[in-house]
Amino acid sequence: LAKQLAARGIDPATTPRRSKLGRIARGSTDGVLPSAELSRIVALPRRDWRTDPDTPAVVAAMTALYKTPGGTMTLLPHQAWALLEAEDHGGLFGDIPVGEGKTLISFLLPRTGPYLRPMLLLPGNLAGAKTEREFGALSAHWHGHPTYRVVSFELLGSPKAGPELLETYMPDCLVIDEAHGFKNPGAGRTKRLMAFIEEYGPEGRGVLKRVFTMSGTYHEDSLT
Repeated sequence: LAKQLAARGIDPATTPRRSKLGRIARGSTDGVLPSAELSRIVALPRRDWRTDPDTPAVVAAMTALYKTPGGTMTLLPHQAWALLEAEDHGGLFGDIPVGEGKTLISFLLPRTGPYLRPMLLLPGNLAGAKTEREFGALSAHWHGHPTYRVVSFELLGSPKAGPELLETYMPDCLVIDEAHGFKNPGAGRTKRLMAFIEEYGPEGRGVLKRVFTMSGTYHEDSLT
């Protein structure tokens, strides 16, 4: 936090105490207010794939697993680890920056388990022809899922089409790219998504087996 503020020429000592930055700076030297949720996040196990000695083997194994016979592409280390973690732990919180290969990860995530009806949720500007072209190009190198359905955030939030969208397809796997698009709990699409997860997820009827999320901007201000 101190480095980020210094880069912007901001001195926390001179920041108004009632401002958001002032409250955060006084609450914690790390810039995050103490909470039970913060303690849970800090306690999560971490892996540094950049220094992990198993990274080359993981890249080779995961590339061989998902590549088509004529494929010439190779997974990047963080892509290989993301897919392996999704397989091993049945989930993914992909804090992956823009331009670092989330499209390929989202393309392959439905292959990490025995999913029959995977669904990819994307912003409207990505959910149409752009993703169709990219997935078509990737299919020459990687084994995609034959019943993968792509749905835009806007369609899910539509009062007319949204209410029955999830219930009609009944996905058993959800992949959410740019997941920060659901950060507003009061938005129609967020309410619809959370209601579906609660009713049909592992703690409900068990139809929805897994939810994978990715974003390069999960925490513009905070993790919550």
